[in-house]
Amino acid sequence: MGDYDHLIGELTPGDYGWLPLDGAGTPSGPATLNPPPGPDAKAAHVFAPEDGPDALVTGSGAPIDPPLNSNVDKRVPGSGSTPTPPEALTLGSLSPNTAEMGSADLVMTVIGTGFTQNSMIVFNEGDEVTTYVDSNNLTTTVKPSLVSAAIQVPVQVREGQETSAPLMFEFTAPAMRQGQDQRRR
Repeated sequence: MGDYDHLIGELTPGDYGWLPLDGAGTPSGPATLNPPPGPDAKAAHVFAPEDGPDALVTGSGAPIDPPLNSNVDKRVPGSGSTPTPPEALTLGSLSPNTAEMGSADLVMTVIGTGFTQNSMIVFNEGDEVTTYVDSNNLTTTVKPSLVSAAIQVPVQVREGQETSAPLMFEFTAPAMRQGQDQRRR
């Protein structure tokens, strides 16, 4: 990406804009706030991250690696319409958010915003096999049968280099069953 740092152009950190492209999808000039005009103009939707004024990524967050064939402006030049920036990656809830240790495997749904086909559930700091349901729901299998202690673990969603704030999933000790208490006396 460092080879393309000079393409920031008029964007400031946090800005979305347009990077003009030649016919092969290679950047042909610095980024602008508006797409290049003209009937044959080709541009990629880009973002200048707030954590690095010398960086530029595609509108979906992928590093710029020409040729750029995704996020290309397909609207009519001069129409004034601008694509919606990607939604922020946030977690709202886990369903379920607890399981009894030693119990059967279960499917957990992570509910939030900004999820894509490339989103990954991170469970206790490990990447999990993740199923994309829609932009607000992801699922994975949780295995309480492998847990041997009551514990809380963080659950996050990772999308490229962005990671959501964590929510906690709790493994609880098995509930004391009626009759078990009497046998222990």
